[in-house]
Amino acid sequence: MIIERIEIRNFQSIGYADMQLAEWVSIVGESDLGKSAILRAVRAAMVNRRGDDPIRHGAKAAEVTLYLTAGPVVTWRKERGKSGVYVVARPGEPPRTYEKTAGEVPEGLHPLRPNEKLLGLAALRDVGGDHHDAARVA
Repeated sequence: MIIERIEIRNFQSIGYADMQLAEWVSIVGESDLGKSAILRAVRAAMVNRRGDDPIRHGAKAAEVTLYLTAGPVVTWRKERGKSGVYVVARPGEPPRTYEKTAGEVPEGLHPLRPNEKLLGLAALRDVGGDHHDAARVA
């Protein structure tokens, strides 16, 4: 499974982002604009991050949707003071909701755990200059 698209809502400094991904993605810009927050959002969805600090100031919840190859769409939603909730939509099946996760990735979703090689997400690396972040997503 490889991430083809990422949708982020109310995660740290990101109000809304929707990104189609290619084999290589470079995230370039000035400091303090949310480049690293994109990668933290993906990781939060993969590990079912605990705590309320990823939720954007003034928002009730953060949400990260990962569109994966072969069809599954996985949405992780974290409301303030609650455990993360997953909704998984597979082609030809009704969406399945995983609640009361106790801060863990649900058993049926273990392929989504933070194995960067499995998802094709290489480690964040500094490529020099003005804090350019790059991630391989295929």
